Amino acid sequence: MFLYNYFSNKVMVIHKYLRRHFIENSLALANIQGKVLEIGSGQKWRYIKGSITLNRDKSAQSDIIVDAESLPFTEEEFKTILCLEALEHTAYPQKMINEIYLVFKKGGKVILTVPFSKST
Repeated sequence: MFLYNYFSNKVMVIHKYLRRHFIENSLALANIQGKVLEIGSGQKWRYIKGSITLNRDKSAQSDIIVDAESLPFTEEEFKTILCLEALEHTAYPQKMINEIYLVFKKGGKVILTVPFSKST
């Protein structure tokens, strides 16, 4: 059991590193412009300098502490919205996507990722 836990933890760390590497490289190519909202981010996980970070978890030290199922912004306020590996943490993903759609400026970019999970 010890070896299983040891290797399982190592694989999780490598998997997390690879996901973060993929996201950072993808964002570098995305030509992000305008006002940016990062959903599920905070001081520790901010990807775009000058963005507004939002998280429901106070420990994330985000700019705004709120659930993304009810965003406190005006319609079409953000040119770019990042929702990186956060959608799977909400109880009502469709409600969150509807909120993103409301505050998203038409013609901008929404970059949304969720971790891949292989079920057995």
